Amino acid sequence: GRSVMLSLCGLFFGPFSAVIAAILAFIYRLYIGGAGVVMGVSVIISATLIGIFFNYIRKKKEIRVSSLFLYGMGLLVHTVMIGLMIWLPSNVRLDTLKTISITVIGIYPLATILIGKILSDQEEKNKLIEEITQNEKNTSTTLMSIGDAVIATDLDGKITRMNRMAEKITSWTLNEAYGLPLHLVFSIFNSDTHEPHNDPVQTVLKSKETVGLSNHTLLINRNGEEFHVSDSAAPILDENGNVMGVFLVFSNV
Repeated sequence: GRSVMLSLCGLFFGPFSAVIAAILAFIYRLYIGGAGVVMGVSVIISATLIGIFFNYIRKKKEIRVSSLFLYGMGLLVHTVMIGLMIWLPSNVRLDTLKTISITVIGIYPLATILIGKILSDQEEKNKLIEEITQNEKNTSTTLMSIGDAVIATDLDGKITRMNRMAEKITSWTLNEAYGLPLHLVFSIFNSDTHEPHNDPVQTVLKSKETVGLSNHTLLINRNGEEFHVSDSAAPILDENGNVMGVFLVFSNV
């Protein structure tokens, strides 16, 4: 198993991690000793170097880690391993070759594929998480930089995002408002009659279209302060055109 794991360590985690793993394996193999110590140490070194080489090729040419790629590396590692049996004592070399050569060439490359695909899937998952996290940061930065007030809600009309301007006008922070129904934070009325306005989120969710607020819209914030506001509410759509929530943009006029 050392040859499989050391080559995969070099492939997925790079030279530094592979060298540390190789040193530990090297020391342990010397401790075990025996007639095969020279071959064992040679396999440790060769498997590590081949893994590091494939890591270099992968990054340089931006190659995706496919089953074929893993099999090619595994086959090379264990073909070299067979060749290194020359370091075994002559009285056991032939018997050892007959005993393990089919397993080394036939099974070990397949084991490399199996374990390599697990590591590859984990790597892809981590990359996806990093991309989502970065996109989230970029979205938050953009949202906070917008001069108008912005509030986003989910399909139930509950607040999921607010920028600083929205916090300033409504006197609610995002931490306080998160998960609350929009109408509790964004309380709007007709400026002439003081009759409550319809919830723009519900209007958008029904029509699935952008709607503008009335020119006579009055927002009364948490502290009882009044602001004349204008602008619009629009649906947030996914790639298939399904509504995921509502994006409300307004400004103090």
